Amino acid sequence: MRAETPLRWLERFVRPRLSMLCDRRGRRLTGVACLIISLICLVPLPLTGWLPAWALATIGVGMLEHDGLVVLAGSLLGVGALIVLALVLLGLVEVAT
Repeated sequence: MRAETPLRWLERFVRPRLSMLCDRRGRRLTGVACLIISLICLVPLPLTGWLPAWALATIGVGMLEHDGLVVLAGSLLGVGALIVLALVLLGLVEVAT
């Protein structure tokens, strides 16, 4: 019952579009992107786990609903997660020197 309201809200925005990201080739490319994003989740550094998790969840919703725009948004979140990881690593290197 508690999940019904957020799911109804989500259903208003998610619909099939940009299907090229959800067809056979698109699924392979999305799978590679998900693999890279999931590897970011394994890094045991502070502030590096929540953004890739949201990216993977967003990509998952997009793939379930065949919504390439949501998949693209999740992939952009994954790129953001990669940037956050790079900045955290650069900060650690800067502190260590």
